[in-house]
Amino acid sequence: PDRLERAKLWVADLLDSLRGDRVALVAFAGSAVIKSPLTTDYGFVRLALDELTPESVSRGGTLIGDAIRTTLGELFSDDESRQRDIILITDGDDQESFPLEAAAEAGRRGVRIIAFGIGDPQGTVVPGASYEGQRVVSSLNPDTLRGVASASAGGAYLQVGAGAMELDRVYADLIRAAEQNQYDETMAIAWAEGFQWLLGAALALLVMEGLIGDTKRRS
Repeated sequence: PDRLERAKLWVADLLDSLRGDRVALVAFAGSAVIKSPLTTDYGFVRLALDELTPESVSRGGTLIGDAIRTTLGELFSDDESRQRDIILITDGDDQESFPLEAAAEAGRRGVRIIAFGIGDPQGTVVPGASYEGQRVVSSLNPDTLRGVASASAGGAYLQVGAGAMELDRVYADLIRAAEQNQYDETMAIAWAEGFQWLLGAALALLVMEGLIGDTKRRS
């Protein structure tokens, strides 16, 4: 299968593994189009996924920055208490859409970007695409995708190239790692607060001991 069909298979596997998490679907090329809003109706998302074709987006090109900004502006609220991820599947061959700046904005809003680089670094012809009579060649650009991932909040970049992967398992591992980091941080904070309570209790006991000793001496 071509890159789009491979990505659709991976996302379908991910949908099978989700349990109660809201998910949305954004298709992008020279513009970004929301194909499904955030929902737990995985059947609806799957229908939208099945209908994705190269014609799903009217403008050709690759504007990664616009895709990130559309997701942030139209899908995500400013509720920082939620764990929010953008799974970005692309070759990273961007046409000056300022993806690093968009990823930095995601980072400021606590959104993590998990970027998957697919394609050939040497370039491959995009089937059925042409520009001014010339064939369109798209190349994997790992540097852009690494920058996008690192500019977000704890992002990650995985280079798939022309190979295969199990997106559901990869995502589950990343979620577990994020939850473990959050758990460790919470434990550290709880330990500090517990220390303060113990210190206060010890001081109170010392004061009580002094008062009791004075009372005994007066008696």
